[in-house]
Amino acid sequence: MRARPLFVTLLLAAAPIAAIGVACGSGSTVIYGVDAGTIDSGAVDGATDGASSDAAVTDAQVDAPVVFDGGTPFPDASPIDPDAGPVDAGPPAFVLQPVSYIEGAKLPCAFVASYCGGQNRSPAFTWNHVPAGTQSFALVFYDETINANHWVLYDIPANVTTLAEAVQRGTRTPAAPAGAFQTQPPAAFGDPTFGYFGPCPAAGAVVHDYTFTLYAEPVAHLAGMTAASTVDQVAQAAAAAPLDSALSRTQVSRTDAVPGGACSTGG
Repeated sequence: MRARPLFVTLLLAAAPIAAIGVACGSGSTVIYGVDAGTIDSGAVDGATDGASSDAAVTDAQVDAPVVFDGGTPFPDASPIDPDAGPVDAGPPAFVLQPVSYIEGAKLPCAFVASYCGGQNRSPAFTWNHVPAGTQSFALVFYDETINANHWVLYDIPANVTTLAEAVQRGTRTPAAPAGAFQTQPPAAFGDPTFGYFGPCPAAGAVVHDYTFTLYAEPVAHLAGMTAASTVDQVAQAAAAAPLDSALSRTQVSRTDAVPGGACSTGG
């Protein structure tokens, strides 16, 4: 068989490359990614000595060009501004932290009512991230289980951020924190003494849930409160229009504090 001239062989071999180049050189952007099917191996010329080129291209797959129309390639993606600053999460939350007990845990015996075997001492607290504009604080001790307020310490000066244990009892104006006032317990509790009244759940094994809520007040003194104001009246005034509030939880049950017996909270 007569051999082809060398330049003819080179021209035929370059033909597929030229065809692909037309697509690459077109005015549209081309993205390859769609299966176009199988190339007919018989269309490939130039096999050595007339042998079939099927072995080289059998089942070959090529990607058909997809023309990109200039839109967003990922329409669900959110744009990212490299010059954007950090997201402002706002001021940190106002927080009340118990010092005398573990948050959410049983209240130790020292803070249980004396006739339940406790020492009837008010627990210690600290608080931070005070809201701007705070003029005073009010601390409310409340039994959620029976809906009863035990004690309110209010008109606490705005520069105070800690409360020591055992706020002075027997007076409406304890020595510390200076300037603050406190309430008497409900009449039903049978103790008219001004000051903290610790928990002592009624008969039964039911666990009572208690909260200490600290209110950040926009005024230095709760309006209208006098020595005759009940604990409920003061608690309502404290919760009426605070700037913010922070809450701490604790628990006591009858099995922890037995009237006339020894407290068994393990605290």
